[in-house]
Amino acid sequence: MKLKLKRRKQLLSDRARDYQIFIDGEHAGSISYDGKTEFDLPAGKHEILLKVDWCSSNTLIINDDQTEINLSCYNTFGDTFGGWIMFIPFIPLYYITFGRKKYLTLTIM
Repeated sequence: MKLKLKRRKQLLSDRARDYQIFIDGEHAGSISYDGKTEFDLPAGKHEILLKVDWCSSNTLIINDDQTEINLSCYNTFGDTFGGWIMFIPFIPLYYITFGRKKYLTLTIM
């Protein structure tokens, strides 16, 4: 199975930071701003997770025998209202503390 991951372009969020990719608990690589990457995985169940510093994404469980799966990732609060929500007091503070496991979003396209 081929896993394709695209990092969405955003206004201000995380431009200088790479997201670390973990597949089945093992570090598999990284993806930079507006980047794309591919992985060849054996068929079966896989857990995909992204991390940046101490924050992470939702864990996406793929249990599919398709030949190709396309995923998209982005900074959760940086995507809301065109990225301007990061200037509202306490919103960024939430995402780097209590909401640290929701800082990034990982979805199937």
